[in-house]
Amino acid sequence: MAGFDIGEKWPFALAAILMGATFFIHLVAGGRQAVRPLLADSGTVPLDARMTLYYAWHVVSIWLAFATLIFFLAAFRPEFEAIAWANGVMAAAFGILAVVVTVLKRLPAAMLPQWVLFLPVAGLAIWGAIR
Repeated sequence: MAGFDIGEKWPFALAAILMGATFFIHLVAGGRQAVRPLLADSGTVPLDARMTLYYAWHVVSIWLAFATLIFFLAAFRPEFEAIAWANGVMAAAFGILAVVVTVLKRLPAAMLPQWVLFLPVAGLAIWGAIR
């Protein structure tokens, strides 16, 4: 791969590390703080809504794992840059959404902290794509 090495694509490698950390935090903290109480609920939230939220949690888990892999591959293989860029745009959208919901609903910043990792990942992915 002449002209393409980790030296010039380190933003993708760092995005992979941050996204991997996000995936780990999602599994551990999200499982404990969101999924367990959701599944333990016995009537406050209708079953179809609980299962939809449970399914959505797994969709996010899959995307976080996939994005981690894609960012890692993009650090070494140019053919993965476009999809890494697209995952960066998605991370930006999710980070912005967390900020917007926090502001509109007047929530404490720590209630939806996803922006803390999503926005830097987005920046790194976009930076890696334009380097």
